Amino acid sequence: MSESNWIQSEIKKVSSPSQFFIFLALLFVPGMYLLLLASAAIMLGIVALLGIAMYALITRPGYLSIRLLIILGLILFGALTGFIAVLKGIVASLVRSRRFEPAVRIPVSSELELSRFVTSICNTVGSLPPNSILIHAEPTFYVTHGKIDVLNGRANGRILALGLPLMSALTKSEFSAVLAHEFAHFTGGDTVYSSFVLPVYAGTITAGASIAESIKQSESFSQSLPLLLPHAIISTFFRIFHYLDMHIFRAREKRADTIAAIAAGGGAFKLSLMKICGVSATFWDDAANRIVSEAMNDQVTSHYSAFRMVLPKLTNLANEHFKRKYNQPEDKYDSHPSLKSRLDSIPNTPNRSDDKTLAVTMLAHLEEYENQLGSFYDTMKKLNNVGAQSVIR
Repeated sequence: MSESNWIQSEIKKVSSPSQFFIFLALLFVPGMYLLLLASAAIMLGIVALLGIAMYALITRPGYLSIRLLIILGLILFGALTGFIAVLKGIVASLVRSRRFEPAVRIPVSSELELSRFVTSICNTVGSLPPNSILIHAEPTFYVTHGKIDVLNGRANGRILALGLPLMSALTKSEFSAVLAHEFAHFTGGDTVYSSFVLPVYAGTITAGASIAESIKQSESFSQSLPLLLPHAIISTFFRIFHYLDMHIFRAREKRADTIAAIAAGGGAFKLSLMKICGVSATFWDDAANRIVSEAMNDQVTSHYSAFRMVLPKLTNLANEHFKRKYNQPEDKYDSHPSLKSRLDSIPNTPNRSDDKTLAVTMLAHLEEYENQLGSFYDTMKKLNNVGAQSVIR
C-alpha cells in the first residue's frame, strides 16, 4: 500500500463527534426562534393586559389610584423594553453583519509555491482546496466558510487564514501539520455546522444582553419585574447550548489533531502546537513588543518584519508562555481541549517531512504583506493608543 493510500485509510478510521450531540445542537436553532417568539408574545401580551388595566383605572374615577397606576405603568414600560430586546435578538439571528478581519487576500497566481503546498496538503487529507487564502495580522490559523471583508477586498467561499507572525516561527514540516489540521475541519463539515448554529449565538446573546441592560437601567423593581423570567430562561437556554456546542467543538478539534498527526506526523504537529502557543502569546506581550519597536529603523519599518527579525531572541519568553498555557486546566466551556490534553492525545506517528525551512519563505511577496499589515497595525495603534493586544481588534 502506498503512503497516500495508507494515510487515506487511516483518516477514514478517525472517529467524528457524536451525531446525536450534533442533532441535539441543531435542534437549538428552531428552538431559539420558538423561545424568542414566545418571549416576544408574552411581553406583548403583558403590555396589552396592562394597557387595558390602566385604561380601566383611568376611565373609572372611583377606582383610580395614582400609586397603582404608576406601578402598572412601570411594569408596562419594562415589558415593552423586553419586547424590543427580544425583537433585536430575532433580527440579529436573521441578519448577518458583515465580518471584517485584519488580513490581506493573496492572489493565488502570484503565490505559486504556497498554492502548490496548500493543494498538496488538501489532496493528502481529501479536502477541496480553499477558494481564498488570507495572510492574517494576528497569530492565528483557521478555516471558515462564508464572506469576510479584508484590507484589500473580500474573501468568499472556503477561506483559509494564515497568521503571518506564526508563519515566521513554523518550519514547512510543522506548517504542513497545521494545514492538515485546518483542512480536517473542511472534511468533517465543521465549518458548515458552525454556520448553521451561528444564529443561536447571535439571537440569544443579543436578546439576553439587551434584557440585562434594561434590568440594570430599571428605576424600580416593578419596571424590571417582567424582564426577570425571560432573562433567566434565555440565559439558561444559552448556557445549555453553549456547553453542548463546546463539547462538539472539542471533539472536532481532537479529530482534526489526529488527522494532522496521520497526514504530517505526530512529532511535527506537537511541535507546531507548542510553537503556536508560545509565539501567539509572545506576539501580544508588551515586553516583546518593546523589543520589536527598538528593532525598527530606516530599513525595518514594519512591525511584522521587525517581529520576524527578533523572534529568535524571544525564544525564552515564548517558552515561558507555553509553560503557563500547558499548566492551565481544561475548561468545559472552552472551544479547545487543554493544551496538555491535546499534546498527550496526539498519536506518535512518523513525520512525513523533515523540511526545516521556515514556512514564511514560501511567500513570494512577503515584504509587501508585512508592509500592508504593518501600516494597519500602526494606524490602529495611533487611533487607540493602547497596548498590543488591543491594537488590531
